Amino acid sequence: MEQLYHLLNGDALKEQFPAKITGKTIVFRECLVDGPVEAKVESTFFEKRILFLSQHYGAKGREEYHEVFLTELEKLKAIPNASPLFLWFEDDLFCQVNLWYSLHRLCEIGKTTSIFLVRPLAFSPYSFGRLNSKELKQCFKEAIPLTNIKLWKTLWEAYQNNEVTQLARIAEELAYPFVQNAVQAHSERLPTKGHLGRPLERLKAIQHELNTSHFGTIYQEFQRTEAHYGYGDLTVKRLWEELQEKG
Repeated sequence: MEQLYHLLNGDALKEQFPAKITGKTIVFRECLVDGPVEAKVESTFFEKRILFLSQHYGAKGREEYHEVFLTELEKLKAIPNASPLFLWFEDDLFCQVNLWYSLHRLCEIGKTTSIFLVRPLAFSPYSFGRLNSKELKQCFKEAIPLTNIKLWKTLWEAYQNNEVTQLARIAEELAYPFVQNAVQAHSERLPTKGHLGRPLERLKAIQHELNTSHFGTIYQEFQRTEAHYGYGDLTVKRLWEELQEKG
């Protein structure tokens, strides 16, 4: 029987991963939707990520980043090209950006075949966490075979270069609505003249609508209306503090 591999979108999914789904698991532990991604040289890219995560999220630096993220990432190199690899990622922007990077990485190391995307069921597009073991097994059964990995690779590159028009064109060519929706979400979060970008504008509006500065209350409402971003509490808290600094 051929060995299966699963790239999971976080430790929470690993903890609830059904025992009856066979294969080796690898965990993706980055949040590339937040912070700098523009560096082309790999070592510089990772150094910028380490610095950003240390400054804003209390990460402990190079050693922790290597242990938590890079060690797992290196495991992708050991996957035979013919072995099935299942990528477990949700539809929100957070997960989609990590998916695009993963496919870019796989293309770079020469793994371009037998790749499948596992998405949550339709009633919970932004969270595997709401699904039970039976439902996760159903997700696995409905995995989508991914082809044209080189085109997916360019999706990450367009995101990395902040080429929004190119990003939209590639998403249209791929023709997956969830990718197009993620690209739209990314486009809307970018600031323009007189506009802070949707996430900050929504935080400002929620504060006004609910007449409160209590972060917990604001966060809950943000998650209710902006779940398509996939932001966790720490990211939203950072954005909230940024908004307060802007006055």
